[in-house]
Amino acid sequence: PLRKRQATGQLGGLIQRTSKMVVLWDRNYFKKLQCVVEISTFLATHKCSDSWMNGNFLFVPIRVVTLELVLYIYHFLASVSFVLIAPLVVQSETHTSWTR
Repeated sequence: PLRKRQATGQLGGLIQRTSKMVVLWDRNYFKKLQCVVEISTFLATHKCSDSWMNGNFLFVPIRVVTLELVLYIYHFLASVSFVLIAPLVVQSETHTSWTR
């Protein structure tokens, strides 16, 4: 508890020096005091309307991040599969007879 209190106390100085804030949000985000302090400190030290308008304060739902990660992994696996299978197809008897 003491370390957490000290870290939360120093968080304000760090947030004041930042120009942008990205919140990876889920349902439990506002249940943590530290998260509430982060957002309130950022909004108090930056012009609230400017932060919203200029994209300096961004909420990203975790589900969107998870979807992007799944799509990235799918694309990676599809690309690797294509690289591994393409030479076999190009050298196959069916392909060589079709290209003659």
